[in-house]
Amino acid sequence: MRAFAGRCGHFIFCSTVCTYGNTQTIVPTLETTPQSPHSTYGRDKLACEQLFLRAHAEVKIPVTIIRPSHTYGPGGGIINNLNTDASFLERLRRAGRLS
Repeated sequence: MRAFAGRCGHFIFCSTVCTYGNTQTIVPTLETTPQSPHSTYGRDKLACEQLFLRAHAEVKIPVTIIRPSHTYGPGGGIINNLNTDASFLERLRRAGRLS
């Protein structure tokens, strides 16, 4: 927080849907879904979220938290919590539509 408070116009933290725990049975996962992470990764991300939300409440830094359920990038395959089929990526690339 010392590094960003007062020096950052708006901080965007990329968290994870893993902060909710097992979300396969709760689709779509909403912000109101209780957070109960099962993994160390999810627990650590939730701890970070709580730190940033406290700083936001104390008006130290504006914060937005996003929790993607799919990640994809160079050097690794897709991490998709609902399916191992990556075909939806191609649908997203086509004019930004899912259908």
